[in-house]
Amino acid sequence: MRSGTLILATAGVGSGRVETLLSPIVSGDRPEVLGVLWVSRRKQQGSFSDEDARVLHELAAFATAALMTERATQVLNAERLAASELAHRSENALHMAAHLLGQQASATEDAAARTAIETARGRILAVGGMHRLLEKDVDADLESVVTAVFEALLTGDARFAFTVNQDRPLLVPSAQAALVVLIVNELVTNAIKHAPARPVTIRARIAQELDAVEVSIGDDGDPYPPEAAAKTGRQGLRLTEGMARQLGGRITIDRAQKRTTLRFPLTTGSPVPRRQVSLAAPW
Repeated sequence: MRSGTLILATAGVGSGRVETLLSPIVSGDRPEVLGVLWVSRRKQQGSFSDEDARVLHELAAFATAALMTERATQVLNAERLAASELAHRSENALHMAAHLLGQQASATEDAAARTAIETARGRILAVGGMHRLLEKDVDADLESVVTAVFEALLTGDARFAFTVNQDRPLLVPSAQAALVVLIVNELVTNAIKHAPARPVTIRARIAQELDAVEVSIGDDGDPYPPEAAAKTGRQGLRLTEGMARQLGGRITIDRAQKRTTLRFPLTTGSPVPRRQVSLAAPW
């Protein structure tokens, strides 16, 4: 007979009669028998009670949940492995593209063309940094994020030095940090473009004010001439302003001090360190 998913079967004769209680282990969405949980006893020892049937039924339900969880875990691990492999290949492709652009820039004599190529290379490096942050999907320390951008763009160039000042550890979600990478990359690239023919130090300052974050980029180079400021406003700043809006923030510019500040609300995260991702440059 059946009691829900339970089956009671009797076999044998006389004192050799055996009673067996069975409960199929069946998957949920598309019914599929994964196995059978069963228990037997000699008839002379007595019959199974309703309590016996209830316990077996609960054990079968537990076994079903455990098997389905294991199946889901295997599928998830396979998907994560595939995603990790894809991410690794994408990162290698970005590395290769940035390397090729660097070689092309070195071989280009035209200053305007070389600047354009170096700008493209910097943006590819920034996309690589953003990609890494989003892949990790953990809170990132802004000092580490900004420092990695500086190292990727300035390491090996004797014209520039840089400093990154952060009052205290400040973690932001990976989605916010990824946009900060792109914005800081644009601002540092702009500082490189307008740097005078002398050593220049580019400085970053990171601070938290209540529920907002400020990231300022400045340098000790010459103030922008009016024509350069106007040109910059139409191009690079249009990109940074658009990305700042995605953060729910804004860009402010002090042209006399050659300082640009990104201010945006901190959606989650905390000055107290939690899980962190370290960005080692170059990406």
